[in-house]
Amino acid sequence: MNKLGKDCMPCTVKRSMAIILTLMMIISALFGSGNLTYAADGLMVLKTATHPEGTVGKAVINKNDVTFTVPFNYSKDTLDLSNVTYVLETDYKLEKIDPKPSSAKVEGSPVIMTVHYTYKNNTGTTTGNDAEFAGSTQYNIYVKRAQPVVDKIKYSLYVNTLVDFNADDFEKVCLDGTGQKLNYVKFTLPSSSRGTLYSNYGLSSQSKVSSTSKYYDDDIDDISFVPYSNYSGTVVISYTGYNSKGVSYTGEIEIQVLKIVTDADDITYKTGSYTPIDFDADDFDDECRDVTGKRLDYIKFTLPSSTYGTLYYNYSSRSQSKVSSTTKYYDDDLDDITFVPKPSYTGTVVISYTGYNIDGKSYTGAVKITVTKEVPVADDIKISTKENTPIRFDDEDFNDASEDSTGVELDYVTFTLPSSKYGKLYYNYTSSSNYGSEVTSSKKYYYEDTPSLYRVTFVPYKDYSGTVTIKYTGYNTDGFSFTGSIKVEVVAVPKTEGSLYFKDVTKDYSWAASQIDYLFKEGVVAGTGNNNYSPAQNVTRGDFMLMLYRALDLTATDRGNFSDVPKDSYYYKAIAVAKSLGIAKGYGDKFMPTAGITREDAMVLVDRALIIENKRLSAGKESDLYAFKDRNSVSDYAVTSVATLVKAGIIQGNNSYLYPKSMISRAEMAVILYKVLQLD
Repeated sequence: MNKLGKDCMPCTVKRSMAIILTLMMIISALFGSGNLTYAADGLMVLKTATHPEGTVGKAVINKNDVTFTVPFNYSKDTLDLSNVTYVLETDYKLEKIDPKPSSAKVEGSPVIMTVHYTYKNNTGTTTGNDAEFAGSTQYNIYVKRAQPVVDKIKYSLYVNTLVDFNADDFEKVCLDGTGQKLNYVKFTLPSSSRGTLYSNYGLSSQSKVSSTSKYYDDDIDDISFVPYSNYSGTVVISYTGYNSKGVSYTGEIEIQVLKIVTDADDITYKTGSYTPIDFDADDFDDECRDVTGKRLDYIKFTLPSSTYGTLYYNYSSRSQSKVSSTTKYYDDDLDDITFVPKPSYTGTVVISYTGYNIDGKSYTGAVKITVTKEVPVADDIKISTKENTPIRFDDEDFNDASEDSTGVELDYVTFTLPSSKYGKLYYNYTSSSNYGSEVTSSKKYYYEDTPSLYRVTFVPYKDYSGTVTIKYTGYNTDGFSFTGSIKVEVVAVPKTEGSLYFKDVTKDYSWAASQIDYLFKEGVVAGTGNNNYSPAQNVTRGDFMLMLYRALDLTATDRGNFSDVPKDSYYYKAIAVAKSLGIAKGYGDKFMPTAGITREDAMVLVDRALIIENKRLSAGKESDLYAFKDRNSVSDYAVTSVATLVKAGIIQGNNSYLYPKSMISRAEMAVILYKVLQLD
């Protein structure tokens, strides 16, 4: 390097250093003491955000989300945010909020605001660039609606008893808390060491409540809480309710399970699940004297759960009423108080009471009733038939047995089949060659459904006479059973003679003799003179109408008659009534009362009369006539009537023939009318 170069180097360095020093001085001037050294954005500096309305209060801050919560019943759609107070963390200073939100929609999209701040450490714990800086952070402001707040539902019960939920309680807290009707609830199940929630407790449909099931308004009344054996204390059951608009809320049921502590000794009774038990006034008076030294004046009862049964005053009388918890029952009244168990319940029922002696001093006591399982036995159903004559059961007899023994309508029965040496039970029986099926012991025969009980027929064994006992088990509509028996008296028919009243109804008419005698005794038919009945003689249309009129006891206002029916004829009124009822339609203005009547016309008249009299027969179809070879000869207008009577077993035909166009004889007519009367 030459001398010139060496001489110039110090100058260059000096100039560079001077430039650097100048820049540092400028920077120092700009960012000297009291100014920030750098910028820091996105710090979570917001400590609190407080709304001036007390029902709203402080927001919940979670990172960048600021959430205000308004009450469920807040009436406005938006929340005013203009007066919210924002406080930053220690050492942070709020410079400005830009933009500053004025309002936010309830349950709407968030409102965005940016908080600008500065930081200065005033504690001296940091040095250098960390001591002072500036920055900004973006926040999302939400406004949510709080869940409804509902009142607690409270129940109390005694140890080893249960409590039924009341749908009205759940409806009320829902309406009060949300302003809407209840739709359904879902329960959080209690610990089994405290007790169990059941639906339909004690019924055949009993089941445990499920935490995943929805229990609607109509279901809640069927829910019961059954405490664990001997448990006492407080059980809290949480639930989630949903109103009619789908809004959910949480609630609690608080159940106090109380130990029974009474002044008097327990009054104890025992009974069966179907047997009412009467209270004894002397028992209450004895306890009153033992505790207070004075005789009893009156008692006030705490009513038991309906799951156990019901207390009645003057039970089974016209003045019967349920016992009231607010009524005073005096010494003379107590003998008239009856506890009627619910058939589904077995166990111990505790009924607490407060007694008052004649001086007005009170004491406490309890009635404990032990209820054991009991299967009621219904009264015998008694029916009778002639030898070799089938008899159809009357479903009303079985329903009466159910209501009398259990207090509830019949659902169905199952039969214990009789020995075949006495006879058999058939379903839809019309003849030995035409029936639906044999009755089986495993099948249910219903009162209001199919297979129908009223279609069951007992067919005695050939030539058997005597009493046949057919046992059955009935089930009422609540699912509870009872037992009973049908006593069928099969009356022997004399083998060497026919009618007991008509000499021309000989053993050749054994198939109709007993029916003719029955109708004669009932005043439905009469003889033809000289102790004769003339069984083979064809029946005239007038005579048939008269006998049908008598058999069914038809009545109607006389609105005129057919022109060919003489007013002084013995069948005038019968035909006039049948015409008024629409049974007899004739041929134009003629009825032709002296002409013979065909078998199919007789069936049409019988079918119309049964409809008018509200006799229950299932309408027949053409398929019901398939067993008869001459079915195609039945007139179109008569098909339904003929099929209906065949289906009901009133018409059986002869050797697979109906003979619809043949005239009907007096003997055949008697058999038909007898079977019609057996429908009652």
